[in-house]
Amino acid sequence: MTLLQDLDRDPLFRSTDAAYLVVDTELVIRAVNPAYLRVTARTPDDLLGRPVFEALPDDPDDPEADAVANLSASLAAVLGTGRRHRMSLQRYDVGRAARSRRRAGRYWAPVNSPLVDDRGRTVAVLHHTEDMTAAIDGVVLVRPAPVTVTGEQWQTLVAALAKETLAHAEACTTVAQLREALESRVVLEQAKGVMVALRGCAPEEAFESLRALARRSSRRLHDVAREVVDTAAGVVRGGAVITYPRRGD
Repeated sequence: MTLLQDLDRDPLFRSTDAAYLVVDTELVIRAVNPAYLRVTARTPDDLLGRPVFEALPDDPDDPEADAVANLSASLAAVLGTGRRHRMSLQRYDVGRAARSRRRAGRYWAPVNSPLVDDRGRTVAVLHHTEDMTAAIDGVVLVRPAPVTVTGEQWQTLVAALAKETLAHAEACTTVAQLREALESRVVLEQAKGVMVALRGCAPEEAFESLRALARRSSRRLHDVAREVVDTAAGVVRGGAVITYPRRGD
């Protein structure tokens, strides 16, 4: 749980223009970034800690609404396979304000990606969605009878699809960065635990010692932490004893 809470405070997660929401394996919303709040006209209190389909239900006034069913199937696929799932273009109407019953029709391009721990287990799903409404405005998606679509409308549709592709490409890059950040936190916490156990120091002192080791060796903190964890694991298997210098030694 702490790792997901840390992700919610991650500068990359909070500063990106891509709209992200994170649900855990119980489908409870654990993190949401400002971009997602902006495009959906929601507040953190509307979403955080709530089951995703309670916080983001179908429109009760639309008997053909299928957003919940489609998202549920996609999340189940990600949690079941550990692989990214790209949903088809989805109609979902969002409220104009938290206390308003008026709704604004929107079209979205969603993609769901697994977030894994250091053992490769999927611990959460990163939901990215891109608002495609403006890009496809004026293009007829479904009509009961044949219609004539102008060249300008086709260009708009092509632009919309291109924008969707670019959005997902950016999402893939961001997901990879977020995965690395999540893994780094796991490894760092493990390394701190090793230092605390070996030296009997406080976690804060263990962290400063790891930083000092990284500075002295001109390496990334994540790489030093990984080495500490791997060394400790090897020692446990071999039955030897290791020590690490105290800060300033």
